[in-house]
Formats: sequence, structure tokens, C-alpha cells
Amino acid sequence: MSRCYDIIEPADAANAGAKFLDREQPGWETLIDLNELHMNDCTQCILGQLYGWYDDGLSALNLSTYDYYDAADLGFDTAGSRGATEDYDVLTHQWAKQITRRLDATK
Repeated sequence: MSRCYDIIEPADAANAGAKFLDREQPGWETLIDLNELHMNDCTQCILGQLYGWYDDGLSALNLSTYDYYDAADLGFDTAGSRGATEDYDVLTHQWAKQITRRLDATK
């Protein structure tokens, strides 16, 4: 377990978030630019790319902007220490795997 993922593993969080987006916005994975995906950037993270800004995505999906555990449980933010660059790098990698898996399945 990553030192900062004391709540949920990054792979599990990204998987939960991807399934959530499958229900809320089918086809979301086709809208993400993997070359620009950076989970520590409010415009280049999953929600930033889909909604223009991280907080706008939380609002659009009716997720709390005050309780970051909602977002962390779905892999939209890190858990634990929040903000450690290596945590966001791990989360970015896990999201890239989810997207690639979905895109490969449609080929």
C-alpha cells in the first residue's frame, strides 16, 4: 500500500472512478488526452479534461467539493497526505491504465 493511500488503493480508486464515469458519462474515455493527463493539474486531470476544471467536474457529478474523500474514493484526488507529487503520479498511471483498457476493448 502506498504511504498516502491509507483509505483506498490507487488502482481500486481509479477503477471505481472509471465505473462511476461509465454510468454518468458514457464514452468519457474518448475525451481524455492521455498525453496531457496529469492528476495534479486542475485542468489536465480527468475532471479537468471532461469539465474544464476539477471543481466544476465535482459539481457536475454532484460530488462534494468540501469532503475530498468522495473524490479520493473515486480516484479524482489522492487520499492521505493529499498533494504529494508521487501520489498524483501513481494515480495518473492508474487512470491511464483504465483508459487504455477501455479504448483497447473497443478496437
